[in-house]
Amino acid sequence: MKQENNKKITIGLFGDSFFPMADGVIMVMDNYARRLCKYANVIVFVPEYLTKKYDDSIFPYKVVRCHSVKVPFLDYSVSIPKLDAKFMRKLNKYKLDIVHVHSPFTLGRAGLAYAKKHHVPCIATMHSQFKQDFQRAVKSDILATKLNNNLMKFFNKCDECWAVNSEVARIYYEDYHYKCLPKVMNNATEMLPVKSEKEAFNYINKKHNIKNNEKVFLFVGRINKLKNIFFIADALKAVKEKDKKYYLKIIPFASNDISIPFFKYYFNNKYSKNDEAYYNMTNDCAIIKDLSAASEAKTYLMQDKDNKLFIRKILLSIYDEIDMRVFYGEDCLVLYSYIMKISSIYILRKSFYHYNIHVNSVCTTADEKLSINAYYLYKGLEKVFISSDKHKYVLLRQLKKYILNIELHTIEQLYGISRFTLGTYKYNYQTLENKNVIIYGAGNSSESLYKYLTNKCHCKIAAWVDKYPEGKNIKVLHDVISIECISTIKYDYIVIAALKESLADSIRNELINSI
Repeated sequence: MKQENNKKITIGLFGDSFFPMADGVIMVMDNYARRLCKYANVIVFVPEYLTKKYDDSIFPYKVVRCHSVKVPFLDYSVSIPKLDAKFMRKLNKYKLDIVHVHSPFTLGRAGLAYAKKHHVPCIATMHSQFKQDFQRAVKSDILATKLNNNLMKFFNKCDECWAVNSEVARIYYEDYHYKCLPKVMNNATEMLPVKSEKEAFNYINKKHNIKNNEKVFLFVGRINKLKNIFFIADALKAVKEKDKKYYLKIIPFASNDISIPFFKYYFNNKYSKNDEAYYNMTNDCAIIKDLSAASEAKTYLMQDKDNKLFIRKILLSIYDEIDMRVFYGEDCLVLYSYIMKISSIYILRKSFYHYNIHVNSVCTTADEKLSINAYYLYKGLEKVFISSDKHKYVLLRQLKKYILNIELHTIEQLYGISRFTLGTYKYNYQTLENKNVIIYGAGNSSESLYKYLTNKCHCKIAAWVDKYPEGKNIKVLHDVISIECISTIKYDYIVIAALKESLADSIRNELINSI
């Protein structure tokens, strides 16, 4: 992170929100700045908040504020750098070697403009699914798409883009049509070092007056409907009703969010005054770090796949082994890697998680990169399954079928060729070779039969007919015509495409009587 002459480089971080506000983007920016300032000069360019003053001297890096305008009904403000002459003079005074933007809006665009003007690299981190935010705001999918496309022009102008997790990277590449698959840069979380779990438990319990029989539920995040905090209240109420001896402390990270008063009202109505359960709100990161460091949590909710609970230590131990180039089937790669390290699985027969399949999801669409993905997925699972002495060969056989299904799905989506086209047939080559053949029937199996007759038997397809040709015109292979046309066609054989012999005999008799 240093130049060859040992002089520290200067990195500028640009964002459209910052302390005293609190959200995920702000936390990521702060983490970047704190770590980078150990090796480089770091300057953070962010909005000022007229109603909420903040002492920027507490930061180990420099903070430069831009004049902003309060947004009605929100705690956030919007900066207008071009109208703040003082800010622009400060910005142009600095010689930045790298620009890192965390927003595609006003200050993010100021950072990009600086990078282009001074010919320095500009990196952008993709945090949010903006199209969803636009849809909630404007209630129009067409307008939301146009607004989102405008933002993508911004990202495409940057020299490189990073995503905060693999799902965000996939969405920007596949759904938002970013020019390439963004690099995933997971945000680090600073934890307090502990000598032993037991020692940490005793120390934290004593420090924060936590009784041995109390269960601490730690929620770190904004008190916001988007975080589904009210579902947590409902869940904790259900726990309390199941186990009267279950003590709960809820410590949300308060961010002066407008939802806090409503949250307090909602939560207080979930518990009677006689319940031992209670909650505290805090902005004290030290408390949160304490509780996190001494966490007794045994399970970990898998990122992006909220339908499974894992033992945290085991799951984290396999993360370094996962190929980040896998974006389709990555849940299988993680799951089977995990299964190979555990002794038991419990399946809960009740569903608490629901999701929608998007029209443009990887399950319903495909492109060439899915085949490349299949290679890395295969190699990753192959490595995992080979490690199993007892079930190795069974798992490897299943793996080949799984990968084949992915490839068949890709072919079907890209070229309109059904997986049935890859079937196997055993006909008399000598009888059918170089003959004029009519294929009767345009069901799924007929596509495979067509491929077999043309490629293996070298037949000349005189016609492809069906009793009901409407809607069965397989244009990728051949036009399908009605059965009445058979009498006008010169042919040597009629091959019936039917999976059941009894059905084939019935069709054969019908054709003999009608021709």
